[in-house]
Order: sequence, then structure tokens, then C-alpha cells
Amino acid sequence: MFPLNFRYQPWLMQLHGRKKHKQNFMNPYNDCIEQKKIRQFKGKLCLGCFGEWLLLADESTKEIYFLHLTLKVNHTVRLPSLLGRSFEHLGCCVVSDSPTSLECMVTFVGTRNNDIFYCRPNMDAKWINVSLPIDLEQNSYFTGQVIRCKGKMYALQYSHIIDALQIIVINESSLLMDDSTWTIINMPQTIDDCNWHCLVVSGDDIFIVLVSISPYLGNPTNYTIHLLETSDLSWKPVKNIGGFVFFLSGIQNAALPASLAGLQHDCIFIARVKSEGIYRICMQDQTISLTSPLNWPKLKIWHKLFWVMPTRPRKHRSLNLSYCTGTNKVVVVVLHCRYQNHGSKNRPIPIRIG
Repeated sequence: MFPLNFRYQPWLMQLHGRKKHKQNFMNPYNDCIEQKKIRQFKGKLCLGCFGEWLLLADESTKEIYFLHLTLKVNHTVRLPSLLGRSFEHLGCCVVSDSPTSLECMVTFVGTRNNDIFYCRPNMDAKWINVSLPIDLEQNSYFTGQVIRCKGKMYALQYSHIIDALQIIVINESSLLMDDSTWTIINMPQTIDDCNWHCLVVSGDDIFIVLVSISPYLGNPTNYTIHLLETSDLSWKPVKNIGGFVFFLSGIQNAALPASLAGLQHDCIFIARVKSEGIYRICMQDQTISLTSPLNWPKLKIWHKLFWVMPTRPRKHRSLNLSYCTGTNKVVVVVLHCRYQNHGSKNRPIPIRIG
């Protein structure tokens, strides 16, 4: 059904909607793309990945539900229909708890008319719209990107008044009381030609990755990373991400300890629908490289890319990466694989990059 080792490593996943019956799974370890025909995904759009759950929507019926990824028996949690809402303007969503919990709350931040709406799948029969203060609603719009950390949501918003992005912090519990509490955080000092912004939750920390994307080739050319100081809501530039690996798609971003991912620490993988592949930023040597050329089909903008994180610890092998450069400037990555359960010796596997 799913690719081999689906539960033990990160995968880049793309579902195509009702006219496509295949799903693409990109393996960042060997640059391979596997096409699958998974019955439960047929005719569906992916709206988010949350641990062992995928949030799926039927493009034709607008039905929406959570699908458990690992249970043998199809386990779903249904949500109210999205009838009357366009997938084209549907942004990211955040989930407060497991979909089976009574406390679970699903909140969407749209990209038209500052649309925010939520529901509790096990309690509400319909989606509930959130009223915004007038100063947040006029002359501004949400980009659709939102994260959740410690009971608060952080949503990117563009303000025409200041002609810049800002971050709106929303107290999640206040939504339920219809007395929304809002705070505005200014963006950190940016870089020249910065045109791609990604919020990332890593443990209990919040980062923002600012990237300059070439308008011609679609490749990243420069970047900077900042950590949010929650004490005074200020940003601090950082030179590492604490031994984690970031997986960015611009829609839903993820972080994973390097030891669990089996990848080099303090690296960032970037995947965008309109780019020519997956790019890798190494913060240790300050390099940016194309690691995995992709040939994605031409899709509508809301057919998004999602990083699926492993749902179980990696017991199969641990990976150590080393680098060597030949005279023709081709970088070769050597993966030393140790199969812990079998005690076999390390086996180097060279992978060509570039």
C-alpha cells in the first residue's frame, strides 16, 4: 500500500485530486519517486498531515475527514463539509489534539477576506467563523500559513498599511469564548529579495526561515533564520537549529531531530510546487544545493506538497553522511548505514548530488 519504510522516515507526498488516481511519494534518501495507487486517496486532496493522521478532502463532494495512516482497519474521523468554500483559497490548518479526542479543535486560516474558521470534530456539526477586529481585517489578508505552539496560533498576514508581512498571534482558547485575543508580531530584519517565508515549530521553539527564491530558476539563493524569544516577542538570528532538520514546503512545515530523521543535523530541505526539485541548505558549511531533481506533473496551486514525518522511531538503521568532491565538481554523499537489528558492518552507499 504505502512505500517501504513509510513509517520510519520522512517522505514528500503529493495527492492530485479527483482526476488523478496516483499519488507521488518522494524519498529524500535515494532521490526516487514512487507512484502508488492507494484506494483511500483516490479523488482526494491532502489538507494537512498531523502525526499519524492525514486530513483529506473530496474535491467534488467537499467532504473532509481525518484518515489514520497506520491502522490496518480504515479509521476515519469526519468533519463538517466544506460546501461553499473554495479549495483555491483554503490555507493551512492547525489541530490542537488527536482527532479522536473531545478536545480536538481544527482551525483553518484562508487566503481570502481574512477567513478564519474552526470546528471540534467530535462536538460541532458545522464550521464556526471567527470575527476579526476591524484593524486586522481592513487593508490586509492572510497568506494561509499558520502554526500552533502551546495553545497559540501564529498566522502570517500581509498588511497594506505597512506594506509588509506581520504575524498575528491568536489565543486558541479565546476563539471558543467568541472573545478573540490577538497580538501582532513584527517580522525580523529580512534579506535582500526575500520572497519566501516559512514558520516552523521545533519542539517548544518557533523559528522563521526567510529565503530569497530566484524568479527565473525557482532556486533559493540566500536565506536567514530567526528564533522567536517568547519573553518579549522579539526575533534573534541563529546560526544553527539545535541539531534538528527542517522540512519546508511553504504550506505545512515540519522539524525532526537529525538522529530520528537519519540525516545530517542543522539542514533544511525545501520543496516547492514550481521548483525543479528539492533543495538542501546546510547551515554548517553555508551551502545550498539541488539534491533531488523532480518531475512533478503540472498541478493547480492548491495541489500542495506535504512532508510526512515518521510515526515510529528508526530501528532499521542509522545514517552518517560524509562528503567528497571530485575533479569534475560533482558532490558525492556517502551514506554509512548501520543495520542495528542485525549487527552488520557499515556499508557505504554513494549518492550523486548535482
